Amino acid sequence: MSGPVTNAAATNIAKKNPLMTALSSFLTRHKVVTDTVICSSLYSTGDIIQQRIEGVEGWDWRRTARMGSVGMFLGPCNHYWYRMIDSKFPTAVNFKQVTVKVLCDQFVFSPFCLFSFYTGMALMHGNSMAEYKKELVDKYPHTFMVDCMVWPGLQYVNFFFVKGPFRVAYVASCSLFWNIFLSHMKHAYNSDESHAPSSAATLATPQTTESLDVAAANRISGTASALVVAATAAAAGPQPLTITSSPFEQQMRLRDALRDTLRTHTSSLQFADAAIKNVGTALPSRLLLNRLAPWTEFQS
Repeated sequence: MSGPVTNAAATNIAKKNPLMTALSSFLTRHKVVTDTVICSSLYSTGDIIQQRIEGVEGWDWRRTARMGSVGMFLGPCNHYWYRMIDSKFPTAVNFKQVTVKVLCDQFVFSPFCLFSFYTGMALMHGNSMAEYKKELVDKYPHTFMVDCMVWPGLQYVNFFFVKGPFRVAYVASCSLFWNIFLSHMKHAYNSDESHAPSSAATLATPQTTESLDVAAANRISGTASALVVAATAAAAGPQPLTITSSPFEQQMRLRDALRDTLRTHTSSLQFADAAIKNVGTALPSRLLLNRLAPWTEFQS
């Protein structure tokens, strides 16, 4: 009974909307085109959603076009892969057969898809070979690890319940959220974030520039005050010995005292200099270091 009803319904649709019937017939006869369009569309949609999540101003259509192009390549690959894997195994559904299909998909086809994704995106983005290799080393293992946690369960459902001609459509539909993740891995993920150094000089950002300027200025001001105090104390120290000390010895003692004081505060000056180099301010700590270098390096 279901066959005649279905045929009658299709005939009614054909009479009411011949354009939709022609399109449906074309897509049925050319499944590879259908799978390619679906895969490319969902790759592009995933990137558009990820751009909204990242807060990208406007719409980077070139980035979306690159994602869609990768989907256009992987669509036919998905189509012929599922045709091949269905033809290699019996049509009867059992847990052992489905497990073999899932393992083949996870450890043969998934690595190929991820490698194609990063390679295609790098080529279209114009990355150098060094950048491409670094991206594979930094991102591929993490991506494949997440892939192993997400796709085996979905593929069990695919091979148990989904008919062969609709496998690519099912996988592509599940891939919408996966494509958002891929776009994040390509454009937003930075594997060095968790290993970034914590020093103020290397973490200086435009938001912390003002605070670093103030800290550097305070360091230099404190160092200058300490130098004045040390110089005064050093100058006052030799006074009781003026009778027994020659002017040259007094000068040498004063110079030694200044040298020791400068060495004590060199770390403060170097911190200020590092902060100034990173935030691009015009504080004269580098000039001060250059002027005081002969004093700190003097050997008696």
